[in-house]
Order: sequence, then C-alpha cells, then structure tokens
Amino acid sequence: MRKRIIAGTIIFAGLLSVAVGLIASGLINSPPDGPEVVRARVQELQTLVTGEYEYRDVVYFDEETRVLGIRTGTQEMLFAVQIIVTAGIELGTELTVQTGGRRGREIFITVPEPQVLRVSAIESSIDQYFIREGFRGIDWLDVADEIEAAKTRNQTDAVERGLLDRSRVHAEFVLRNLLYAAGYDTVHVRFRPAARPGGGGLRG
Repeated sequence: MRKRIIAGTIIFAGLLSVAVGLIASGLINSPPDGPEVVRARVQELQTLVTGEYEYRDVVYFDEETRVLGIRTGTQEMLFAVQIIVTAGIELGTELTVQTGGRRGREIFITVPEPQVLRVSAIESSIDQYFIREGFRGIDWLDVADEIEAAKTRNQTDAVERGLLDRSRVHAEFVLRNLLYAAGYDTVHVRFRPAARPGGGGLRG
C-alpha cells in the first residue's frame, strides 16, 4: 500500500539568503564590477536553492521470519514519513560570466542546469499506524530499504511533475533580478546542460 500526497509546492528557498549574501559580499553597487569579480562572488554562494516539493508517503512493510527454514511468523508495519525533494543549482562549477554593451552594463551569465540537490526522509516525522511483530521487534534498520525506495519514488515523481523546470524559471528570475540590482542594464541568463556523449550546447 503506497500513497503519495504533495503537501508543498515550489518555494524561493534561496532568494533571501542569496540577496543577503550578495549585499554582504559587496556585489550590489554602482558601477557594476567586472566579470571575474561577479563570477567569484556568485560562486561564494555555492548553492542556489530554487525549488522544493514536500511529500507524505505512506509505506507498508512486511517480512516473513523463518527458523531453520520453517515459517515462524510475519512482521508487518504501516507508517508514514515526510520526504522532501530539493532542487537548485550548484554555483561552484561551470559558471561563466561575460560583460559587454555600453559602459559594460550588459552581462551574460551561464550556470549549470538545475538538478535535484538532495532527497531527505525526516525521521522525526515518522508516524506509525500499526505494527505486528514476530518473535523479535522491528528495528528501523529493517525498513531502511523501504525508506530509500520511497525517496527514489518521490524524486522521480517530483521531476515528472516539473520540479526542475520550475526550479529553472525561478533560478533565472533570481539571477536576473540580482544582477539588475547590481547595476547591469541588460542581463542574459543561460543554462549549460549536463555533459552528454556527443551532445552539448546552451539553453536560455
């Protein structure tokens, strides 16, 4: 028995922290800094979190217990666990910045495509609905594989529901507006896909 419910939607989890980081690092000023300075200060942020889906996954676990090949009982458990799928951009790699235009106020920034950064199962969120134990108790290590399967299942579901696409839109919004605030008149945000054999190119 498995049931997945989206309890949350995309959030701008990194917007405030990014803005504060840029202000603190001195990026927001006039006239704008050169491309190497912008690149170094953006990379200091390391990770831009731009999307998050939250799930409540109900998981059923059962396992037969045997002694000398003889079935001695069945262990069963039904529990719910909160799964959080977080997406964003790793800014420490594949980041390029170029400037041009009148007075150097046009900027081209290329960043990696958004990716799933982490999938977390919140242990403190686990609600146990029922448990039926054999001659020994059920340890959480017994259901570790089920929890990992739930994480994988929900990550796939989040991507299929557009987590990365929405994260991309939000990342572009954040970067574009922060660079406007940094004194640039024209901002071009481009995304570099993950390397593929025989592939390549930019989006944006």
